[in-house]
Amino acid sequence: MKKSIKRITAAISAAVVCALPTVNAITSSAAKATQKNTYKIETIMHGGSDRVYFLHIDRYFNSAIKNSVTLRNSSFQLPCNSFSAKMPQQGRMVFSAESSALRRYDGVVSIDTFDVPASVTPAQFKWNFYATATGNYYLGDGTLYTEYEDSMEERVHLVGDANGDGVIMMNDVVVIQQYLINVLDEDEIDLIAADANGDGTVDENDGELIQRYLLGSINSFADYQF
Repeated sequence: MKKSIKRITAAISAAVVCALPTVNAITSSAAKATQKNTYKIETIMHGGSDRVYFLHIDRYFNSAIKNSVTLRNSSFQLPCNSFSAKMPQQGRMVFSAESSALRRYDGVVSIDTFDVPASVTPAQFKWNFYATATGNYYLGDGTLYTEYEDSMEERVHLVGDANGDGVIMMNDVVVIQQYLINVLDEDEIDLIAADANGDGTVDENDGELIQRYLLGSINSFADYQF
């Protein structure tokens, strides 16, 4: 039965692909000037120390895109005493948080949401960092502690790009539909990117919002992410 569903879905997918030039033409003519790509960056910490309680990250964007990057939201994922995230200058994002929960923590510490022009691809956005996020950890006496500085990871998600091919198209709506009827497993879809409306679940509402984006009814997913 599952194979039959896959064959039917593949036929639907092929039909959708044939119709894409029309959708893309609408997007290009009606919303090209204001269309934005919304990116979510997960900053992940792999194993902290008992002495770590403060995290500071400087994220630099390449000059090719730095003037067009807008920080829309930053969310620290742990209980904290203090937290701040800002862009003090064009092309630079500064993040800091103080939390005892950072001690020996392994997982996502922050999710940052950015808007950039739709012409900026995931590869350009990801690799236009001068350096990936690194953590500077401070002890209670103020001395710098960097034992786990290299244990930071970033994962970049283009919101709406459910299949992870670097572009937002009707194929992404089809992937969401396939996931909802159990044709695709969780490892075959980018669940963070597929959650277009930011409500924490992937459902038919996300597919509908992606279609609205493709038609130019909305020009960014950022307003729906927090």
